[in-house]
Amino acid sequence: MNAQFLGADAGEDKRGAQLRKQAARISRSSDLMMRLIADLLDGAKIESGTLRAEPHLEPVEALLDDALDLFRSGAREKSIQLGSDVAQRVPDVWCDRDRVLQVLSNLIGNALKFTPPGGTIAVTAVPLTDQVQFTVADSGPGIPAEHLPHIFDRYWQPSGARRGSAGLGLYIAKGIVEAHSGRMWVDSKPRHGAMLSFTLPAGSPAPRPEELPISSELLGRPAPLPAASASHQANHPHTDRSDNR
Repeated sequence: MNAQFLGADAGEDKRGAQLRKQAARISRSSDLMMRLIADLLDGAKIESGTLRAEPHLEPVEALLDDALDLFRSGAREKSIQLGSDVAQRVPDVWCDRDRVLQVLSNLIGNALKFTPPGGTIAVTAVPLTDQVQFTVADSGPGIPAEHLPHIFDRYWQPSGARRGSAGLGLYIAKGIVEAHSGRMWVDSKPRHGAMLSFTLPAGSPAPRPEELPISSELLGRPAPLPAASASHQANHPHTDRSDNR
């Protein structure tokens, strides 16, 4: 807030321009610190089983539209084609809207970070028997094979990665998905982009409390992966995608 006031009060001369630049830098640093703190808190809550979720029936197309809206401007700046494709007759999903938007934002944000200018990012949703499968696919460099078993690990980051996060993004995303009795996995080959997918239950399941703690006792048996998917399922606990995702 103080940084915003500093920038607003700056004059139009050279000194004012310097003040606005400094205020913008302070604001970015503050935003980054708040995201790091939020990730650390969410990671600790997932680990202890105290993170809360409030599931409701949510339309899939609206979820994707809201998630993509957050990144359209950034995609245009990089000349990246960002779009979604929702299959016909996709049912509503039973989920905590804000938490699922958190998952989608992590996946789309990672894809935007690693996709080169002129590339593509596609977000899709297809119905399964009693689930909906979401996939974020990009045309970036892909994830090295040696990193695939670790990208969902807590705090894991590859050596040499730029330190801009706590290494918790995918750990948190996978924890949120599993709390909905879903599953998250990755399919990637070097120079052929990356595909991160997850499932959510379709329609309304058996009655359950409106507010649910995210803990292992509530996970039940996770839904099986689609038989047609040749994906790489992570066998470790969760975290940020390769190279500081």
